[in-house]
Amino acid sequence: MSRHTLHNKMRSIFATASTIALFLCLGFFSVDKICLLHEVYTIRSHELEKERWLLKQCKDPEFFSNLGYHTSLCTEIEGKARIGALWYAINQVSCSLPVEIIWETLVKASWPLLALLAATFLLFPSVVVAYARGSHYPQDECSRLQYNKQLAQSKYPAL
Repeated sequence: MSRHTLHNKMRSIFATASTIALFLCLGFFSVDKICLLHEVYTIRSHELEKERWLLKQCKDPEFFSNLGYHTSLCTEIEGKARIGALWYAINQVSCSLPVEIIWETLVKASWPLLALLAATFLLFPSVVVAYARGSHYPQDECSRLQYNKQLAQSKYPAL
């Protein structure tokens, strides 16, 4: 096996591994966001269910006047009730900082993924150098010329 085919196979393996790692990261990220969305949605739904009685009581003028200084509680609950649980959950999940999201996903994804990323960064320079050299090795050129010479002699013996 020539060095050129070995490099092509290594590039193919590296490209496949990189693609798999990318899809795994995207998958972990998506699953994490969906789980977080479900958790926030469930918590918000339970809160709205618990506040339903208080919301009905706030509409009663007598109850509202008895609250005195705490009337802001009714205003706050009415504001929360106008926003649905799903929209609240989407807002909570999507308004995180991107760096924080990536870090949380990487930490939650597990240590093997972090080890794979570390190995990729450590091995990346050697892969780039090998890729950049390509078939510029003199022995590759020599073996290619010898193969072409043998092929030409087998097909055209008169030469």
